[in-house]
Amino acid sequence: MRIDTLSYKYQIDVSKQRVYEVIRKEQETYFRSKGYVGKGLNEGAAVTLSMPSKLGATSIPASIQLSKLNENEIELLTSHSKGTITQKYRIDERSDSKTQVIYTEKNAFTHARNQYSFIFLAFVYKFFYNRGMKKRMVYLEKQCYEKEDDAK
Repeated sequence: MRIDTLSYKYQIDVSKQRVYEVIRKEQETYFRSKGYVGKGLNEGAAVTLSMPSKLGATSIPASIQLSKLNENEIELLTSHSKGTITQKYRIDERSDSKTQVIYTEKNAFTHARNQYSFIFLAFVYKFFYNRGMKKRMVYLEKQCYEKEDDAK
């Protein structure tokens, strides 16, 4: 893994298809909350919004585009004035009832100074990133189980 890419792995004891459905539904809900009005969520779907910076000190205009959407991978590309962030959920089936989700976030900045600053701060940010990602994965796991119970 590159130094400018943050990564988090999490195993969920449900099928790959169920994990994909939940992540897709969560992304569709997010896009709709930001003004997306398309029919269903498909590759190329995009929203424009104002989002907090990594340090939360300022709000910056950005656009988010769904660049990949399939049962193995969901990828979002966030573009803002200082660069891009590529967020990716890779969904790997370990067995019929175990799935590993690997979430990565790659930051690419337009100015080298910003890239170097991020790499330096990433060591500190990684702690908060891991904590936030664990909460996110636990939430997704709960959604998987709720969906599983609804299907029975």
